[in-house]
Amino acid sequence: MPPIVIIVAVAIVVAGGILAFSRRQLRSAWEGIVVQVTEQLDDDEQRGVHRRKVIMYREPGGRLGTLAVDTDDFERRYAGLAPGDHLVKQPGERWPAAFKP
Repeated sequence: MPPIVIIVAVAIVVAGGILAFSRRQLRSAWEGIVVQVTEQLDDDEQRGVHRRKVIMYREPGGRLGTLAVDTDDFERRYAGLAPGDHLVKQPGERWPAAFKP
């Protein structure tokens, strides 16, 4: 089998996986209380080193979840977010909404 056929087949499989993940993420719904907001450096081959915020939240059933947000997006969407704030992710929305208690 020619190498180009293998490369195209792998690209199709990867693209399908990304599409399935994106659809699942958009369909998901959850809510939680913010437990912690931290900052970390992320070293990405495409974008280089950049800062992002990691929001840790606890769902009503006790499960811990995390949401990683680029610092610019965090400042635009979640400025002032603090432990105790409430997050609600609705189906079809990319980002959860934040509410103060």
